[in-house]
Amino acid sequence: MRLGLAIAGAAILTFAAGAAFAAEQQYDGRLTGAAGAGHVHLDFDTDSGELDYTATFQGVSAPVSAGFHGPSKSGDAPVLISAPVTASPISGVVKLTDVQARQLNVGLWSFQIDTAAQPAALRGQISRSQ
Repeated sequence: MRLGLAIAGAAILTFAAGAAFAAEQQYDGRLTGAAGAGHVHLDFDTDSGELDYTATFQGVSAPVSAGFHGPSKSGDAPVLISAPVTASPISGVVKLTDVQARQLNVGLWSFQIDTAAQPAALRGQISRSQ
């Protein structure tokens, strides 16, 4: 009987550790454009709903706007969340709604950096990391 309890206890600990680990989901997108390239990385905490993101890029000077667009897999979509406009890197933390989290999870979001001369100077579809 003690062996059975020990095995059951180990199974519960393993399950609990796995559940805690699954609370963070990671996403990535490759940013491409005629004048430059970059990458966006996202960490999404499913418990708090907070999305922590960092976009790095080169070849694009003087960005005038940046942000997440969706829902779309084609890229032609409205701004969902604006990001601060800075030189590389662009980073921040935002809280997602349940609808936004579902859209992100199924690949309906992109990240875009615009310049005055070129809207969508850099753009990349975001997908769940493997």
